[in-house]
Amino acid sequence: MNHTFASAPGDMDAAVQHARNRWHRFVRNGPSRGGLVAVHAGNKYLLMAYAPHRYRILGQIVAGRRLAHPHVSQLPGTRRTDDAPSSILVAPPASLRHQGAADSPHLVETPSALALGTQVENYASELEAVLQCQPTIGNHVNVLQHLLGYLKKRVPARERHGLLAIISAYQTVQLPLAAPIERIRHYARVHDINYLLIQTYLGAE
Repeated sequence: MNHTFASAPGDMDAAVQHARNRWHRFVRNGPSRGGLVAVHAGNKYLLMAYAPHRYRILGQIVAGRRLAHPHVSQLPGTRRTDDAPSSILVAPPASLRHQGAADSPHLVETPSALALGTQVENYASELEAVLQCQPTIGNHVNVLQHLLGYLKKRVPARERHGLLAIISAYQTVQLPLAAPIERIRHYARVHDINYLLIQTYLGAE
């Protein structure tokens, strides 16, 4: 009997929870710019899977820019879930949530470094919005192919081709998302690829 595995909203529940937990620890331990960079780096592929457009906005905030209109808004290529939890992070003002697409944020340069408190608030608002989006199979495949690139010089070609086949099977809903993620996580551990081992997308806490 053939089975198909459509992407389900709960596929990444654990990874999303790890991202929230990391943010809470970051805030609880005393925010710093270095800590913000580390949080962003460790969530990179989770953010790319959930909302590539917003991932780029988050990167600009980490770089010290600010949102000209810091509304939590909908961007092209993302889809909000109806049952997504609210107030996941350091909660932004209620007036900044659930804005329409016409209020999409854009970034402007600041004459001096953005105050850390404002930087953290802007990042929290955008991160909350990202984690309320529904990732697509296409986004996941893009992320998995990026992760595959880290294995090029470490994993034999035959095994990489096998992983590509698993990714393709996921793309055509013949395998669940867990299949390629578990294989990449295995290679990251075997070859001690630290940047992959810190990724919440691959299950790091």
